Amino acid sequence: MTSASNANRQENGELLFLGAPITLGEYHLFEGCNAYHATSVIRQRVDFGALADADSTIAGKGFAAAFLERFGGLDSFFPNNGLEAGLIERLSSGEGVPLPDLLLEAVLAVENCLAYSLHELSPVSYAAVHRRDRAHDLVWASTRPAHSREAARIALPGLLELFPRNYHRVAQQRIEPGFEVALSRLREKLARRRLAPSTAVIKYAATRRGIPCRTVGRQHLLLGEGARQHRVYASMTGNTSIAAQKVCADKRQTNRRLAELRLPAPRQFKVGSVEAALNAARKIGFPVAVKPLKGKKGFGVTLDVKDEKALAEAFSHAHERGSDVVVERFLPGRDYRLLVIGGRFVAAVERRPPVIVGDGSSSIDALLDELNADRYRDGFRGFRVERDEELARQLARAGLSLDSVLEAGRELALRQAANVSSGGIAIDVTDRVHDDHTAIAERAAKGVGLDVAGVDIVCPDISRPHREAGGGIIEINARPGLDLHVWPKRGASRNVADAVLDLSFPDGDDGRVPSIAVVGDKGTGTTARFVDRLLRGAGYSVALALRLKSWVDGRPAELSEEQQKRAPLVLTRDPEIEALVSTVSPRQTARRGMLLEQCRLAIVLDRVKSGHADLFHAGLDIVDRATRDVFVVGAGNRLALDRLKSLPGKRLVLVGERLNDPALRTHLEAGGAAVAPGWVDGKRRVLLLEGGRTLAALPFDLLPPGVGDFGKRRYRNALLFSVAAAHGLGLSPKRIQAALEQAPAIIPESD
Repeated sequence: MTSASNANRQENGELLFLGAPITLGEYHLFEGCNAYHATSVIRQRVDFGALADADSTIAGKGFAAAFLERFGGLDSFFPNNGLEAGLIERLSSGEGVPLPDLLLEAVLAVENCLAYSLHELSPVSYAAVHRRDRAHDLVWASTRPAHSREAARIALPGLLELFPRNYHRVAQQRIEPGFEVALSRLREKLARRRLAPSTAVIKYAATRRGIPCRTVGRQHLLLGEGARQHRVYASMTGNTSIAAQKVCADKRQTNRRLAELRLPAPRQFKVGSVEAALNAARKIGFPVAVKPLKGKKGFGVTLDVKDEKALAEAFSHAHERGSDVVVERFLPGRDYRLLVIGGRFVAAVERRPPVIVGDGSSSIDALLDELNADRYRDGFRGFRVERDEELARQLARAGLSLDSVLEAGRELALRQAANVSSGGIAIDVTDRVHDDHTAIAERAAKGVGLDVAGVDIVCPDISRPHREAGGGIIEINARPGLDLHVWPKRGASRNVADAVLDLSFPDGDDGRVPSIAVVGDKGTGTTARFVDRLLRGAGYSVALALRLKSWVDGRPAELSEEQQKRAPLVLTRDPEIEALVSTVSPRQTARRGMLLEQCRLAIVLDRVKSGHADLFHAGLDIVDRATRDVFVVGAGNRLALDRLKSLPGKRLVLVGERLNDPALRTHLEAGGAAVAPGWVDGKRRVLLLEGGRTLAALPFDLLPPGVGDFGKRRYRNALLFSVAAAHGLGLSPKRIQAALEQAPAIIPESD
């Protein structure tokens, strides 16, 4: 295989291969639900020129192994870096794989590698190749459009570099900076933005459950929409008590609180000098444990201190981490972390310090390199053991150094503390925890006031009753790592992230506010204003997003020009809104996506001429895919009704211009719902109908004043459609009438 220096030539954005240009052309982002997929996608056009029909067989026998080694061997959370199994089989068997398919798989492999650098756990959910004459469109789902574009730019030369030199018939010139260098530079850049492990786990779980999720920092997530949104910081929720965090950050306060709760905890003293530490140890009795009052990752901790000389050294070591030190009774046994969420025990691991085993010939330094080479220790699932002061102290305590050679079979713990973040390992023991210890952990979490708590218990055997096994609580963590339970080194993975999400989004709640899309290119603004007014009258805080301007509760939203282009997305981040009404052009939706991934209800207004139907149909198909519950459609809108004919009747509310409309009557006879004008007791009414019943007869005089003659079609229709939408959202007839009676002024058309 060749290097980048002799693979191909780059001129004016083209990669020349086999004497023919291969060009990365138009790059387009389809945001939200779109013609390709339910979530945002990238479409990268590639002109393969004369190689449009070429496949992998032109590259010779060695190509398959080189491709799989390069792209399947990149760092990834997924087996074979997510390469499609069928492609691997076809390549390995010598069957030809089309060049466009190879390039797409290379792009996805780079995407997955970038996701690994960012600690993003979700694989690419959709990918496809679409032929366009000699050009091809590579389409794939993307949550990071800028990075996805870079993935394509890196993957193309990375693929072509693998073809043998004798297939090139052009002058050779180095492609700067080359595949490995370009990918490495981008990964280093992204690594500075990577998610913390607990944050990544929760984000993945939220995405899987369909909860809108936005990253606002390495540890921060914004979950849900509008008034239903919640913030999460690592494993801490918006309801995690700051007072409880302060208690848990101070080991002395924690110990006192546990004593008040009559929970098992070692006797402890806070000390500020060696003399005070000696006095405390004499009261407690050796052996003792010495720790910084406030600390993490086990730094500064010395366990099993057996005499006064060792105590003085341990105090000095802990004192370097802060002015205050605690001395407590040393509890022999194993180190367990019990995770309590919402007052309920959900998972447990045993934490063990990192250990090396001698072979009689290798130095400790070499054995440490071998330990750290484990792919599990990737800084996410597991962590390397650093050559730091803690390691030097541990080796010195055993009379060893990094150059020492351990005899065959001898085990050496490289840390005293078993913290996973400093190189320890976690072993799942959830199914072994005795009910005594479960009850102790749950009571401790409740006692300090934490909704998510990591309770650290030391005891000889967690499967035995506490009265038999002994031990106690040595610490409570207000921000426990969830990754310990998701990726234990041994044992079952536990779905703890869903338990955290259930605190804010119980019973399958997806955290979305009701979203109403008014679909069409004419008359949508008037109808959207009427829906906005009715919902505000019903007590909702409503965001209204029109094409040129937006409002929140009837007040201008004051969005910038760029924000207005994406107003539905921007407004759902407002923590006050309880519903969103937006206008949607089916033609623009077909061209660029819907912006939102889904809506609860869609009102379809347009009745386009047949000559313009294709684009309308394409946009309506996208809206159909995005609409979760109900469509509101005019009874005479045959174009829309034909496209939506597969909808169950319960998901369709018709709006008629007259009660005797045949389509409306057929729909009602089948048990469907409809809204139409009619006469009751000699007065014209807005009738809300379902099956053979009249649910409500609303007077036209409930319309807001100052909007013109309601005999005019667009105002009459706007009222009818807004009532139908309110019914589709589940508002009762009484509530609809009350909403119209109490509704505020409508936003003027001039705005």
